[in-house]
Amino acid sequence: MAEPQIIRISRSDSDDGFVLVRAAQRSKSSDLDLRLYATEGEAVYKTSVRASGVEKLRAKNNRSSEEEWSTILAYGFHQKPDIKDSNWIKGLKLTASVISSSDDDDDDEEDKSVSITFRKKIGDISQKLGSVELRQCEDEISLFDWCGTAVSSATSLQDNLSSLQEKAASLEDMNYQLKHQLDEFIKAKSEHEKQMLAKFAQLLNEKKLKIRNQQRLLSMLNGGSKDGQKSESKETQIKDEPSESPEPVSKSKSKTRAFKRKSQPDSSDDDGFDKMDVDHPKESDAETQSGSDRETPQPLEDDVETASEDES
Repeated sequence: MAEPQIIRISRSDSDDGFVLVRAAQRSKSSDLDLRLYATEGEAVYKTSVRASGVEKLRAKNNRSSEEEWSTILAYGFHQKPDIKDSNWIKGLKLTASVISSSDDDDDDEEDKSVSITFRKKIGDISQKLGSVELRQCEDEISLFDWCGTAVSSATSLQDNLSSLQEKAASLEDMNYQLKHQLDEFIKAKSEHEKQMLAKFAQLLNEKKLKIRNQQRLLSMLNGGSKDGQKSESKETQIKDEPSESPEPVSKSKSKTRAFKRKSQPDSSDDDGFDKMDVDHPKESDAETQSGSDRETPQPLEDDVETASEDES
């Protein structure tokens, strides 16, 4: 079982007054099986809380579930429950008041009670969730033991606080180092991005220059190829022109040659000599035959016709 807890609860009926409550578990089965003792410094009050009777402690206007209400009770008496939702205990406050049921002006110790009220503050509204009433009793309590329990609990809490503070300081130092590293990384990243942009701009300019040079080279090559094609086409046209009409050219040339050869014997006729028929040897016939073979047949016929016309 958990150690008893000493709880200081402010009194709602006294400005500076308070009530000390000792909460001790009765069994390990539930956090709400408790035996409560309280004192305001004059009398002793006690009661028992059972897990099966928590609904009797609920206020009428409390709309929370049974699990939520049980968690609120256990948390209020420092029993360290398993809190599933932090909103259940948010704004929770405990107040105590000493109630006397005596009609007389003299205080009757047997008629006094202490009411511990659970309230939840939501904004400016304070809602009553429930209350636990402790009746006055004749049991004796040892305030010295209560003080020892309170000191032990305070020491444990102080140790836990110191441990948490050390962890917080360590985490804060780690956070500072990480922040410093992050700043360095951001600075290095910025410098690296600037260098990359500069290199990219340089590379882009080099690529553009290469592209322009290649375009100039291609334009020069395309211009040279066009000039070559033009010259080749001109040469081709020049070569093709004679072959297109070879016959008229050869005829005109052959006629001119035949006319020149024919005109030479005519000049001999003008000298007054008579033309005689002479039998030529076979060699001359062969030469004539070979000469006729070298020339085209058509121009020879034209020469014969021209010669006959001249003789007539």
